[in-house]
Amino acid sequence: MGLAGAGRAADDPLGGLLGFAPGDALLTTGPSTVLDVSGRLVDDTAVDGGVYDPLFVDAGAVSLSAQGDLRFDGLIAANAGGWRDVAGVFAPGSAGDVALAVDFTDAPRRLDLAGRFEAFTFGGDDASSLSLKAPGFVIEAGGADSGGRLDGAGLEVVLGDAFFSSGGFTDYELVSTVSDLLVEDGARVDVNPLFRSVDDF
Repeated sequence: MGLAGAGRAADDPLGGLLGFAPGDALLTTGPSTVLDVSGRLVDDTAVDGGVYDPLFVDAGAVSLSAQGDLRFDGLIAANAGGWRDVAGVFAPGSAGDVALAVDFTDAPRRLDLAGRFEAFTFGGDDASSLSLKAPGFVIEAGGADSGGRLDGAGLEVVLGDAFFSSGGFTDYELVSTVSDLLVEDGARVDVNPLFRSVDDF
C-alpha cells in the first residue's frame, strides 16, 4: 500500500481520515486512521469437509511519502499472520515493512509522528522494518515508546529510546536529509523486538 502527497486534491475521498491539502502537497491522517496490511490468522483445526480459508498469512507493506509535510496519526499494522492446519500444526507467515518519508524540495519538510506502528513477527528468521526519512532526528533517553514528537523548531523528529523495542520491528532505518542524527547522553538504542505468540492464537 502506497500513498503519496505529491499533488492537489480538492476533497477527501476517505471521509476525513486522510487529508490532502490543496497546493501544499501535504499528507495528513486522523487519529481514527487504521492502515492494516497484516497477514491473516487462519485456524483450520475445526474445518469439516475439506473447505479451507485462503492462506493470506503474509503481511503487505505500507509506504507514505510527501513532498510537503506529512503528519501521521492512527495505526499502521503489518503483523505476520499464520496458519494452523487440520492436524493442529502451526506455520507462521511473514511480517511486512513500513516506510514514511518527507522529501527535501525547496525547503525542509516536517514528519510528524503522532500514531503507532507495528509489525510483529513470530520470531525465527522472519524480519520486519520501519524506515523514516525526515530533516533530522533526535533520540532521547526515556520518553514515549511509540510515535514521536517534533522539536521546538518543528523539523527534527524526537524519539524516545524505548521506541526501538515497542512495535515488533527487527530493523530500523533513519534517513536525515538536513541535520545530523543526534543521540542524547544517556540514550540507549536497543532493538529488542517483541514477538507474537502461537499460544495467543
